[in-house]
Amino acid sequence: MVGDSIVEGHGVQTSDTFSSHLQKELEGSGWQIINLGVQGASPIYFAANLERYIYLNPEAVLLLINENDLHEDEVREKSYFYLPVLENRKTLYSGNSLHSLADKSRLLGFLKENIRAFFKTPLEQIISANAKISKKHVDQKSSHKGSSFLIPPSRIDQRWDMSRKYLSYFLDRLREKDIKVMVSTLCSVTLASPNVRAYTEYCSNLETRVEEWASYNALPYLSMVPTMRRTLHRNRRNDVLIFNDLHPTPLTHQILADVLYQLRNKRLVLIDTAGMGQRDVRLSEQLATLVNTSHVNIRSYLVLPATAQRKVLQEAIEQFRKIPIAGCIMTKMDEALGTSEVLSVAIGHSLPIGYVTYGQRVPEDIGIVDINMLVNGVIEQLGGDDADIRDFTSAPAQFVSFNR
Repeated sequence: MVGDSIVEGHGVQTSDTFSSHLQKELEGSGWQIINLGVQGASPIYFAANLERYIYLNPEAVLLLINENDLHEDEVREKSYFYLPVLENRKTLYSGNSLHSLADKSRLLGFLKENIRAFFKTPLEQIISANAKISKKHVDQKSSHKGSSFLIPPSRIDQRWDMSRKYLSYFLDRLREKDIKVMVSTLCSVTLASPNVRAYTEYCSNLETRVEEWASYNALPYLSMVPTMRRTLHRNRRNDVLIFNDLHPTPLTHQILADVLYQLRNKRLVLIDTAGMGQRDVRLSEQLATLVNTSHVNIRSYLVLPATAQRKVLQEAIEQFRKIPIAGCIMTKMDEALGTSEVLSVAIGHSLPIGYVTYGQRVPEDIGIVDINMLVNGVIEQLGGDDADIRDFTSAPAQFVSFNR
């Protein structure tokens, strides 16, 4: 687990951290969970310390993005090139002392420091470019304690784009080693004061951007913001967050571990397109990335609302012909007066019908299509009370696709 003081377990015993709880719940499964949380860590820290993570040879990494990470990146960009250079990185992992005179030489360290100024690594090039455009957000004014990490709405897109580069660098290096990555977000300070609009908007902005980044890169994503919000609503704040500190209490760590544990046997992951319109250029780019990725096997299903007009449905199919479509999902079946139009469009384009939805909850209201209910619904719509209800279970396979 990679993250900041939340993962590290600031303010609680090591045995009370959610990584320790999760390890206990996974006992006997063969999984070993290593807590790599560090107070003050952020995307720039994750990218700069990749070597340490990879050295442990993990099968998977859970990356937790916290609400103050963007601010921490901004602070570290300004001081990064003033930090001392480690002459021999191997001593971090060998457990041995320095062996050679060259390793101990202060002159060698001085030379490396100066060479670094002219020959930057790919990561240092990103940091250098970001540092030039980064500036302290002086327009942030608040009397609330802990608000200094908020990025103003006017700069959130720019700051996120800068931090996103560290995350992408981090992800690319891990994927080169075939290490799976899962992403999560969490807010605590901003959720502790739900009546402060700037707090709630900032948490929502961060959550949305991390989710879009994860979706674009075909990464499993879990927001723990709803869990934290419910926990604060159902309990006293001091039982959820440490008094005058606002880090999670042992109770909250246990709840977060339970949420992660519930995902252990999930075999189906639904990837949404984060509310983008079908004409949005970013959506086409995102779908192309998902389809072409070699890291996961993704089947694309086109969502067709049963309430939409035939022309709108036709346009949606034409818009997404660039990518291979495994089938369609008919939504809003509970709101539609009839399903003849959406069914006709699907048949006309030889588009298998995989799933239908009868409500807005996922996964409660989504299920595999029932061919009898679907076809007989159309017959009733056309024939009224005299409709001839039949059993269509033996319909041709190309008409309805049962994707179990």
